[in-house]
Amino acid sequence: MKSLEKILENRCIRNHKTMFPAHEAEIGLPDCGICRVIWERVNGYEHVAASPQDPGSQNKYLLPTGTDMRVLKDIFFGDEEVEHKFSIKKYQHANLNGAEGWLHLWKPIGHEIDELVKREGE
Repeated sequence: MKSLEKILENRCIRNHKTMFPAHEAEIGLPDCGICRVIWERVNGYEHVAASPQDPGSQNKYLLPTGTDMRVLKDIFFGDEEVEHKFSIKKYQHANLNGAEGWLHLWKPIGHEIDELVKREGE
């Protein structure tokens, strides 16, 4: 993940707050408009989560689109970093502040994802 200073240089980021150890801000994304974004380094992962501020009213998207997620990747991660969107078990769903519509990017710290994924036949 890029440094905090590098992330905050992006013109799309506004109203940054530190909620140690996480950070929160608003971000303008191409398809879903103004989103709430939270990023942190936690439990061995770098994590970015985004959700439209008011899904369904002024935005036609209930979730950030693929285009939005690529913009997030470019803001938070370097060109050579590989991050992934994972789905978790239903009972583990804990949307922040009870809001729906969050998408998450995860990158293991100090590892490439293929080191952590068992390949078929291995």
